[in-house]
Amino acid sequence: LLQAPGFFMDPRLLRAGLRPVRIGTPLRMIEFRAGDWRGVSGPVTPAATDMARAWESAQAVSVHAGADETTGPAVTVTLDGGSAIVFEFIDRSGQPELQRRDLGLRYVLDHALARELGLLEMTTETVPAERAVH
Repeated sequence: LLQAPGFFMDPRLLRAGLRPVRIGTPLRMIEFRAGDWRGVSGPVTPAATDMARAWESAQAVSVHAGADETTGPAVTVTLDGGSAIVFEFIDRSGQPELQRRDLGLRYVLDHALARELGLLEMTTETVPAERAVH
């Protein structure tokens, strides 16, 4: 065995076929109503539909076995049928992670995905202005 146990774990945050109907992060709450994703609270960026799609397809950069004593704010994904998946959002020395205590797993995310999932504030990327040629 040349790989750590996390190498063999599924990096998807949500298993294929699961249908989220409500997603709550420390920054934002969205829910599926009348055929559309809508923001319930928090900032309007990312759009609720984009945030939901990001959750449905999100994959961690890496997965580590063993939840630890580090705790963070709850992130709850309520599924069609009423069950829920609860993560904890952790900033581990600048690296965003979602921890699932029920499975004993830690999902390491990149910053772009964490923003798409509504876990980090969106940033405005400024493009340097081109120098005027005289």
